[in-house]
Amino acid sequence: MELINIKCPNCGKSFTTNNHRKKYCCNDCMLISHNLLNNKKKHCPICNKPLPRHKKKFCSTECYKIGNAHHVSLNPYKGNTSATTGAISELRTSIDLMSKGFHVFRALSPNCPCDLIALTDSRIFKIEVRTQHKHTSGKRYISHGVKDEQYKKFIDNFAYVYPDTIIYEPPIIIHGKE
Repeated sequence: MELINIKCPNCGKSFTTNNHRKKYCCNDCMLISHNLLNNKKKHCPICNKPLPRHKKKFCSTECYKIGNAHHVSLNPYKGNTSATTGAISELRTSIDLMSKGFHVFRALSPNCPCDLIALTDSRIFKIEVRTQHKHTSGKRYISHGVKDEQYKKFIDNFAYVYPDTIIYEPPIIIHGKE
C-alpha cells in the first residue's frame, strides 16, 4: 500500500497514512471536529427557533402541524376505532348497493374472504370494502394494500369508500349502468 501525506482539517498537522479514507491525525481531532459539527444549531423551518435535538425537524407540535398540513387527510371518522370505521364503510356501501337494486349480505365473521355479497337477478358480486381518505388538497388516493393481490382470488370488486363517494374497482355494471 502506498503512503499518503494528509493535512488534518482540525489541527493542521501533516501526517502520513496508508488509509486513503483517513482525514484526522488522531481520534481526539476527529472527536473535536465531529462535536463542533454536531453542535451547530438547527432551526425550526416554521418559527426559526433553535431545535433542541439535531434529528428533530420542528420545535413543537403546532409547527409540525403547520409544516405537514399538506399531508393531513380529511378523516370524518377521527376518534373511532378502525373496526368501527370499517363497519361504517361497509354499511355505507351496503346502502349504496341497495339503492341501486342489489340484495346485500354482510359478513358476520371478521375472517371472511369478503365483506359483502351483492345479488342481482343475474349476478353475484363478492365485495371487499376499503375505507379511504381524501387529502386536504382534495386529491383522492386509493391505497392498495399488500393483501389486495391475495384477496383477488376471493373477490370480484373493491369498494373504496371516501367521505363523499364510493368508487368500485372494477366498476359494478348492471343492465348497462354503473
